[in-house]
Amino acid sequence: MTLKTLQYWLYTSSNTPLFYMNFYLWFSLKLGLSLYYGINVYLLVVGFMMWSFWEYTYHRFMMHGLKHTVYYYKLHGYHHSHPSKPAHIPLFQYILVSPAFFVAAYWTNPSYVFSYAVGHMCGLYCFETMHFAIHRDIDRKHISSRYHMYHHAHSNTAFCFTTPCFDILCGTFPKEAFAYNYLGVLPIPYFSFYGITDHGSGTKN
Repeated sequence: MTLKTLQYWLYTSSNTPLFYMNFYLWFSLKLGLSLYYGINVYLLVVGFMMWSFWEYTYHRFMMHGLKHTVYYYKLHGYHHSHPSKPAHIPLFQYILVSPAFFVAAYWTNPSYVFSYAVGHMCGLYCFETMHFAIHRDIDRKHISSRYHMYHHAHSNTAFCFTTPCFDILCGTFPKEAFAYNYLGVLPIPYFSFYGITDHGSGTKN
């Protein structure tokens, strides 16, 4: 394997089969370990519900935080420039993040850690499938599609498209274009968009 090939495998975000292969590898490993140590359903649900917090934090402060650096275009700017192309979380980011779960499991309760990790991966799967669907919703039929594409046009707002919860809580919800009710504040991927309307159409998801 050449260095160029290795770099492609590590950094590409547009190879959908590679994403699924990588995702199922890590998911199977964490699920297997959670079953081995005893799965904790409560922590699994917490991990799932907390995914959108990590999505918001990483998207806003890491991806857009590097906006004026040489890394931004490769990490995220390319997606904003070519929104119709697939954009998955690349393999190198899994390699950076996943060891933290194994370190935490060594020093704490592995049942808790890996149960949380499985929930986190379920949230990640919702993120990836929603993102893929949004960029193929050409007619913008769904409110989640319109919400995310608003971010593409106004990159300092609407950072979290699995749920608008953390945009609402952190002051980056685009009030000039959308409105929300109590459902929109729930950190539940996809479901919370039933609490969002846009001012243009007044329609929900």
